[in-house]
Amino acid sequence: MTQALLPIEIDSRDLRQAFGCFATGVAIVSTQTPEGRPVGMTVNSLASVSMSPPALSWCLRNESPNYDNFVRARYFGVSVLAHDQEALCRRFATPRDDKFAGVAVTPGESGVPLITSAVAAFECEHLEAIACGDHAILIGRVARYAWRRQCTPLLFFQGALHAAELRPLR
Repeated sequence: MTQALLPIEIDSRDLRQAFGCFATGVAIVSTQTPEGRPVGMTVNSLASVSMSPPALSWCLRNESPNYDNFVRARYFGVSVLAHDQEALCRRFATPRDDKFAGVAVTPGESGVPLITSAVAAFECEHLEAIACGDHAILIGRVARYAWRRQCTPLLFFQGALHAAELRPLR
């Protein structure tokens, strides 16, 4: 028998720091507006969901200026950033009119822009958006993907970006 969790007072800044103890990769998610304009943003909430069917998820803040664009889009792209792409990470994390201006992209078959030099890229068909507090969890079926071997990813840990040398423990 499980015990019910008792409500506690949460310090949101402290909780954010605790969440930040989980090292993650960094990705740019992208889609197109109904008019065909590319939009994108930096995320570190990417997770694989299923191998059959192949699916992934990421989280989107309800107050995001592109919330409607992503939730209503039929397709979205995910570009996992390499250790030397910190400038792209910051560019897509900052509000600006055209984040894609001057950025090398390859359009997916659905038209979504994918960062050309990413560690991995996924083109996904939007399956579901699940409301959860101040965010939505977006789930997409992976339609196409590509990845590069022996490439160091950009990492996010305790509120900072890192380019750590990766070496197996065994």
